[in-house]
Amino acid sequence: MKPRYPDYTLDTDRASRENGSTAYIALDNSTYVIEQTATKTLSSFPESLVSDTPVSYAHPPSSYAHGVKAITPVIRYAWDDVGQEQGMRASGNRTDDAAPTLRGTGPANTYMDIMFTNGSVTRYNGITTDADGNWSWTPRADLADGTWTFTVQADGQETWSNAFTLIIDTPAAPEALITHIHDNVGSEQGERFSGSITDDSTPTLHGTGPANTLIDILYTDGGRVRSNSTFTDDEGNWSWTPWQNLNDGYWTFQVQVEGAP
Repeated sequence: MKPRYPDYTLDTDRASRENGSTAYIALDNSTYVIEQTATKTLSSFPESLVSDTPVSYAHPPSSYAHGVKAITPVIRYAWDDVGQEQGMRASGNRTDDAAPTLRGTGPANTYMDIMFTNGSVTRYNGITTDADGNWSWTPRADLADGTWTFTVQADGQETWSNAFTLIIDTPAAPEALITHIHDNVGSEQGERFSGSITDDSTPTLHGTGPANTLIDILYTDGGRVRSNSTFTDDEGNWSWTPWQNLNDGYWTFQVQVEGAP
């Protein structure tokens, strides 16, 4: 019986390769790189790849594949596009981006699993590499502050990639504040601050808070507590004017972000 090779596919004409070049081979659902050297050409496979009976390599060892190695997925870096300091983040770096984009490489046109953990929390997602083996992935939901560890694994492989860690450290959301009121009634108009006297029975309150957020307003003259709300703008500024005249007396105003305890 003639010797036979195990099933494989090769991506190029072996005779056209020069020393030092590489080619890709798919063998037993795994992808390998064949590196051509001065003493071994792509047309000369090692004897251990030749058999007169069907063979099966459940765990292809590097010892039988001289110059042949599996393409292991790699997480190369993360990209931060939030805040004043944006750009590339290496493993172990801190980022204020709660949904950073990870980028890396792996076998071409291959589905890969992404595992990311933070303490007892473990989540999974998937991504497919492009024709050049490149991939990128962004969490669909913001990650909680803390140290997150990311690994990837190509479909059909049993080992995970290098561990890539990021310290998610997002700034605390600003609290809702009343900065001043504006009096536009009478001979003395302008800004008034806490404790001031005004002759404007519908003074306009101004303040700050998280951008594009609903702000709850509570106000009372010592009797019934009244409430209203308003939205901050893109820069976190807000203003509000009572829709009814306020009685003469001492009024207290408080604000908070909607949903805050």
